[in-house]
Amino acid sequence: ESQIQGSRTVAMIPPTTCEQAVSWVVFAIFVISSMVFLFRNSAADENFEGKGSAPSRRFRLVTAAITIIAAFFYFFMAQGFGIDVQTVGGQQKNFWWLRYADWLVTTPLLLLDLALIAGMDVWDTFALLV
Repeated sequence: ESQIQGSRTVAMIPPTTCEQAVSWVVFAIFVISSMVFLFRNSAADENFEGKGSAPSRRFRLVTAAITIIAAFFYFFMAQGFGIDVQTVGGQQKNFWWLRYADWLVTTPLLLLDLALIAGMDVWDTFALLV
Protein backbone atom coordinates (compact mmCIF):
# COMPACT_ATOMS: atom_id res chain seq x y z
CA GLU A 1 0.00 0.00 0.00
CA SER A 2 1.27 3.42 -0.80
CA GLN A 3 0.06 6.99 -0.76
CA ILE A 4 0.93 9.60 -3.34
CA GLN A 5 2.00 12.90 -1.76
CA GLY A 6 3.01 15.35 -4.45
CA SER A 7 5.93 13.80 -6.31
CA ARG A 8 6.81 11.47 -3.43
CA THR A 9 5.62 7.89 -2.91
CA VAL A 10 5.49 6.74 0.71
CA ALA A 11 5.73 2.97 1.07
CA MET A 12 7.98 0.14 2.12
CA ILE A 13 10.10 -0.15 -0.99
CA PRO A 14 11.93 -3.41 -1.65
CA PRO A 15 15.61 -2.71 -2.32
CA THR A 16 17.21 -3.99 -5.50
CA THR A 17 19.05 -7.30 -5.32
CA CYS A 18 22.43 -5.55 -5.25
CA GLU A 19 21.35 -3.07 -2.54
CA GLN A 20 19.90 -5.89 -0.48
CA ALA A 21 23.04 -8.03 -0.85
CA VAL A 22 25.29 -5.15 0.18
CA SER A 23 23.07 -4.40 3.20
CA TRP A 24 23.21 -8.07 4.30
CA VAL A 25 27.00 -8.18 3.89
CA VAL A 26 27.45 -4.97 5.91
CA PHE A 27 25.02 -6.33 8.55
CA ALA A 28 27.10 -9.54 8.82
CA ILE A 29 30.35 -7.57 9.13
CA PHE A 30 28.85 -5.45 11.93
CA VAL A 31 27.56 -8.53 13.79
CA ILE A 32 30.93 -10.28 13.57
CA SER A 33 32.73 -7.11 14.65
CA SER A 34 30.35 -6.70 17.60
CA MET A 35 30.99 -10.26 18.74
CA VAL A 36 34.77 -9.71 18.52
CA PHE A 37 34.56 -6.47 20.54
CA LEU A 38 32.34 -8.08 23.17
CA PHE A 39 34.57 -11.17 23.38
CA ARG A 40 37.69 -9.02 23.69
CA ASN A 41 35.96 -6.99 26.41
CA SER A 42 35.17 -10.10 28.45
CA ALA A 43 38.71 -11.45 28.14
CA ALA A 44 41.44 -10.10 30.38
CA ASP A 45 43.60 -7.94 28.12
CA GLU A 46 47.14 -7.49 29.36
CA ASN A 47 48.29 -5.34 26.45
CA PHE A 48 45.87 -2.38 26.44
CA GLU A 49 46.18 0.03 29.37
CA GLY A 50 47.17 -2.77 31.70
CA LYS A 51 45.23 -5.77 32.92
CA GLY A 52 41.79 -5.01 31.45
CA SER A 53 41.42 -1.60 33.10
CA ALA A 54 38.12 0.30 33.27
CA PRO A 55 39.06 2.70 30.39
CA SER A 56 39.88 -0.31 28.24
CA ARG A 57 36.52 -1.90 28.98
CA ARG A 58 34.61 1.34 28.41
CA PHE A 59 36.37 1.81 25.08
CA ARG A 60 35.42 -1.71 23.93
CA LEU A 61 31.83 -1.41 25.17
CA VAL A 62 31.33 1.86 23.31
CA THR A 63 32.91 0.35 20.19
CA ALA A 64 30.65 -2.71 20.47
CA ALA A 65 27.61 -0.45 20.97
CA ILE A 66 28.46 1.42 17.75
CA THR A 67 28.65 -1.77 15.70
CA ILE A 68 25.53 -3.29 17.34
CA ILE A 69 23.49 -0.16 16.60
CA ALA A 70 24.80 -0.02 13.02
CA ALA A 71 23.99 -3.74 12.55
CA PHE A 72 20.45 -3.07 13.80
CA PHE A 73 19.95 -0.28 11.24
CA TYR A 74 21.47 -2.27 8.35
CA PHE A 75 19.26 -5.26 9.20
CA PHE A 76 16.20 -3.08 8.67
CA MET A 77 17.64 -1.53 5.51
CA ALA A 78 18.20 -5.04 4.10
CA GLN A 79 14.54 -5.77 4.85
CA GLY A 80 13.46 -2.73 2.81
CA PHE A 81 12.67 -0.29 5.62
CA GLY A 82 13.97 3.27 5.64
CA ILE A 83 13.82 3.81 1.88
CA ASP A 84 11.84 6.61 0.27
CA VAL A 85 11.32 6.94 -3.46
CA GLN A 86 11.97 10.45 -4.72
CA THR A 87 11.20 11.64 -8.23
CA VAL A 88 14.13 13.64 -9.59
CA GLY A 89 14.07 14.86 -13.18
CA GLY A 90 11.34 12.39 -14.06
CA GLN A 91 13.28 9.42 -12.67
CA GLN A 92 12.52 7.61 -9.44
CA LYS A 93 15.48 7.32 -7.05
CA ASN A 94 15.76 5.48 -3.74
CA PHE A 95 16.61 7.69 -0.77
CA TRP A 96 17.97 5.62 2.15
CA TRP A 97 16.94 7.88 5.05
CA LEU A 98 17.53 5.15 7.65
CA ARG A 99 21.28 5.39 6.93
CA TYR A 100 21.19 9.02 8.12
CA ALA A 101 19.29 7.99 11.25
CA ASP A 102 22.09 5.48 11.87
CA TRP A 103 24.70 8.22 11.53
CA LEU A 104 22.71 10.49 13.86
CA VAL A 105 23.00 7.86 16.59
CA THR A 106 26.47 6.43 15.95
CA THR A 107 28.44 9.62 15.20
CA PRO A 108 28.33 10.92 18.81
CA LEU A 109 29.37 7.43 19.95
CA LEU A 110 32.29 7.49 17.52
CA LEU A 111 33.37 10.85 18.98
CA LEU A 112 33.07 9.38 22.49
CA ASP A 113 35.18 6.44 21.34
CA LEU A 114 37.88 8.79 20.05
CA ALA A 115 37.79 10.74 23.33
CA LEU A 116 38.28 7.50 25.27
CA ILE A 117 41.23 6.54 23.07
CA ALA A 118 42.77 9.99 23.56
CA GLY A 119 42.26 9.77 27.32
CA MET A 120 40.32 13.03 27.50
CA ASP A 121 38.82 14.05 30.84
CA VAL A 122 35.07 14.14 31.43
CA TRP A 123 34.56 17.87 30.74
CA ASP A 124 36.59 17.89 27.53
CA THR A 125 34.63 14.83 26.36
CA PHE A 126 31.35 16.58 27.19
CA ALA A 127 32.46 19.67 25.27
CA LEU A 128 33.39 17.50 22.28
CA LEU A 129 29.99 15.81 22.22
CA VAL A 130 27.97 19.00 22.70
